[in-house]
Amino acid sequence: MLVSLKSFRDYTGVFSDEGNSSPSLYLQTATQIVESYLGYPLNMMLYDKTYRGTGTNEIQLNSKPINIIYKVAIDGRLQDTENFYSDNEYLIFDGGIFPAGSTINVVYKTGYREEHDDPADEPIPEPRLTKEDIETEVCGSVLPYLIKMTILRIAALLQSEADNNIGTTSRSFGESGSRTFVSYTNYEKWLQPISGYRLLRI
Repeated sequence: MLVSLKSFRDYTGVFSDEGNSSPSLYLQTATQIVESYLGYPLNMMLYDKTYRGTGTNEIQLNSKPINIIYKVAIDGRLQDTENFYSDNEYLIFDGGIFPAGSTINVVYKTGYREEHDDPADEPIPEPRLTKEDIETEVCGSVLPYLIKMTILRIAALLQSEADNNIGTTSRSFGESGSRTFVSYTNYEKWLQPISGYRLLRI
């Protein structure tokens, strides 16, 4: 998972599994909600896609962030990948254009690296790239803190609804008493801060 169970337990302060659901289920569900809102998977994914040329120097790919561009072919002719760079979900042809109506084949990897509880467990990027390395190549950056916090907040809301507590949750504050909060399944309020990471629709 992109967000670790340790991060979730540290965030909620709940260190024991209660009820019938596992904390990993809340994290997985919250991640799916965030991915649905953003319009792309957060985990690293390898794509081999074909697009149509736009007559400009850019084409929009299916996901972001773009970590590595392995191959670009225009109408079957291989291009030097050094001539291309990415900007969010856009592939930019530096000094050239994608002819209108042309067939553009792009092999690329997108997404974020998995979070590790112990920094010593962080994977070390491979110094070289071979065809066999493509599926397992370590690349990209860790999940942006804002997206991580959104997943944690939504996962905590899901956890508060466990054991038939849908819609309400309570918290004891010792001598100052306890409070009951009303929660909602519309997560727009919590998703709004990460709107800048959404995939643009054209």
